[in-house]
Amino acid sequence: MRIIASTLDKGGTGKTTLAVNLAAILARRDCNVLLLDLDPQGNCSRYLGLDPAPSIFEFYCQDTPLAQLIKPTGRPGLHILQSNSYTKAAATYADRQGIPLDLLVLEIQRLDTVYDFVVIDTHPGGYFAEVAHYMADLILLPVALDSFSMFAIQDTIGVAQEVAAREGKAPPPIWIVPNFFNRTNEANYNYGLLVEEFGEIVTAPIPERVAVRESLSKGPLIESAPTNDATHAYSALADRLMMTDVEILFGVSG
Repeated sequence: MRIIASTLDKGGTGKTTLAVNLAAILARRDCNVLLLDLDPQGNCSRYLGLDPAPSIFEFYCQDTPLAQLIKPTGRPGLHILQSNSYTKAAATYADRQGIPLDLLVLEIQRLDTVYDFVVIDTHPGGYFAEVAHYMADLILLPVALDSFSMFAIQDTIGVAQEVAAREGKAPPPIWIVPNFFNRTNEANYNYGLLVEEFGEIVTAPIPERVAVRESLSKGPLIESAPTNDATHAYSALADRLMMTDVEILFGVSG
């Protein structure tokens, strides 16, 4: 099982869009995928057209077994642990009670034989963002190619390193995913800066397309716009996650 976190210490950069589309595409690749929504906005559920359901709150605050909270999405191979406004209360409770970051990790590890991938969507900052940093085998930083998002990269890398040092583990590898690429002068300039500073950890950009915005109400791109070039870009990233060299990167056997 590989755990992938979509995170950045800034809103509006496409974390949910990245997490949902990768999860949906990986499921189409015959993988068993758990989409773990740790963002109180609960947009993963809306993206997938799901009705509200219990969230991680019940696990942290009511001792409900995690497996009982995981629900099917109506899509083969894709399950979800949904989020709602109570997720914020769960984060506050866990932080105040000093609940170790590995509590959720230990429960997820019990599902190792069930899922090939766990894909995490996070809120910018806070307890559950740190949980995602702690448990991830790979962190994806979706970056809208504007100046504020560029500043958030170093902040988020710093958080990942801080969490790893505090918990006594090596920080996970990071890939930077340029999102909403629109070929404006600013986007082209900032993409060049990313490649110059971070090199091979910068993935191919995800193009800005109307179909991406429409997918928020129509469903994942692999369903609502399967031939769109944004869909192809997400698919290429999903395929890269499944490649042998990524298995080496994650430190697992093929």
